[in-house]
Amino acid sequence: MGIGLSGRFLGFIKTLFYANLLVVQDLGLLAITMMLIEVLGVFFETGFKDKLIQEKKDIHPYLDTAWVIQLLRGLAMFLVLFLAAPIVASWKVPEEKVSLTIAVIRGIGFSILLGGFENIGTVFLYKQMEFSKVFWLRLLPLTADLVVSVTVIFFYRSIWGYVAGRFAEVFVRLALSYSLCPYRPHLSLDWGKARELWKFGKWIFGLSILNFLISEGDDFFVWWYLGVSSLALYRYAFRFSNLPATDLTNTLSQVTFPAYSKIQDDIPRLREAYLKVLMVISFFSFPLAGLIFILGPDFVQIFLKEDMHPMIPAMQIMAFKGLFRSLGAARGPLFLALGKPKIHWILQCVRLFLLAVLIYPLTRSWGIEGTATATTLIAILLSPIGFWLVCRWLKCSVWRMLQPFLIPMAAASVVVLILVLVKSAAGWKVSPLFFGGLLVVAIVCYGGAVWLLDSISKFGLLEILKDQVNVLRRRKNSL
Repeated sequence: MGIGLSGRFLGFIKTLFYANLLVVQDLGLLAITMMLIEVLGVFFETGFKDKLIQEKKDIHPYLDTAWVIQLLRGLAMFLVLFLAAPIVASWKVPEEKVSLTIAVIRGIGFSILLGGFENIGTVFLYKQMEFSKVFWLRLLPLTADLVVSVTVIFFYRSIWGYVAGRFAEVFVRLALSYSLCPYRPHLSLDWGKARELWKFGKWIFGLSILNFLISEGDDFFVWWYLGVSSLALYRYAFRFSNLPATDLTNTLSQVTFPAYSKIQDDIPRLREAYLKVLMVISFFSFPLAGLIFILGPDFVQIFLKEDMHPMIPAMQIMAFKGLFRSLGAARGPLFLALGKPKIHWILQCVRLFLLAVLIYPLTRSWGIEGTATATTLIAILLSPIGFWLVCRWLKCSVWRMLQPFLIPMAAASVVVLILVLVKSAAGWKVSPLFFGGLLVVAIVCYGGAVWLLDSISKFGLLEILKDQVNVLRRRKNSL
C-alpha cells in the first residue's frame, strides 16, 4: 500500500502541474502521445512476466528467452512509433503542431527502445515479495520523471518536458533493475520455452487488448468525434476522478497477484486474503469517491486554470466509475492466480460490447459527459457478475462478501451528508482555506464514523488496517 500511496501522490502532483502549465491544445497532443504508448503496450504485450511470477517451478531456464523477447518488443514498438508518427500527426492535429507531434512521438519511441533493456530479474522481487526493493524500483523512477518533466515544462512550457521525464524515468529504472537484482540476462532465445510461456501469455495478451479497448477506446472515440481539446478535458476528468482507482489497480496487480499465486491451492486462506484486501480497498475507495463528487468541482475551480473547468461534470460522473473500478481491482489478480484468465477475458468482451452500444448515442447527446456516463454505467452493470463469480470460486456466501463494503460505505455516506450541509450553509462558496477545512472535517468525521461502526459491528476493519500499518513499518525498517 505504501508503494501505491507514493506513486499516487507523485502522479497527482505531475498531473496538476501539467494541467496548469500547458494550454489545453498541448494537453490534447500530450494525451494523443500517451494513448499511442498505451496502444503499443497492449498490442505488444506478451504476458511472460505474469507467467514467470505465477509459475511454481524454477523459472531460471526461461529468463533469458523472456529478456530477449522483451528487447525485440521494445525494438518493434520503436519502429512502429517512428513510422506511424507522421500519420498520427495528420489526424485532427493543428497544422502548426504537426512537426512537434512527430518529433515527440519518435522521441518517446526511443525511450521505449531503451526501456527494453531492463533486467528481467526484477520478476524475482515480485515473486519473492521483496516489497522494500519494489518500493524503490517504482518510486525513484517516478520521482525522476516528476522532477525532470515539471522542471522542463515550467521553464519552456513545452510538451518536450514529458519526453525528458520519460527518459529520466527509463534511465533510473534501468540502473535500479541491475543494482537491485543479482541476476544478469544473456542473449539467448529458446523458441520452445517461448511457446511454453505463450500458452499462458496469450490470455494476458487477449486481456490486454480488451482492457485497452475498454479503458482507452472512449478516449479515441472522443478524439475522433469531438476533437483534441475535448480529448484533453475528458482525459483529465478521468485522471482526477480515477486516480485512486488506477493506482490501486496497478499496485494490487503487482502485489496481490504473487501473493495469491502462492496460496492458489488453499481456498480458505485465499478467501481470507481476498476479503482482507477488499476491506482495505473499500476503506479508501468509498470516501475518495464521495470527496471527488462533492469537493471535486471546488478543487478544479481553485487549483486549475479556467479553461479546464468544463471537465467538472464528467469528472463527477466518473467518480462512481472510479469507485467500482477500485472495488473490482482485486478480482483480476485473483482470476489470474486461480488460472482462470479465460473467464476474465469473456467478461471484458461483454464490457467491450456494451461500450460499443452505448458510447455513440450518449456522446452525441451530451458530449464528454455522455461518454463518461456510458463508461460509468458499464462499470456498474458488470460489477455483480464479477462479484458472483468470486463468491462461487472462493466458496464464500454473499453476506460474507458484502461485509467489507458495509462500514466504509455507511461512514462515507455520513461524510458526504455532512459536507453537503456545511457547503449549503456557507452558500456553496468555497475558498482555498475553507476547502482545506472541509477536507479536515471529512477526514475526522470519516475516521470517527468508521471507529464507531466497527466497534458496534465487530467486523474487525480497524484491526486489519492496524495489521497493514505494522507490515508497512516492518518493510520500512528493512529498507
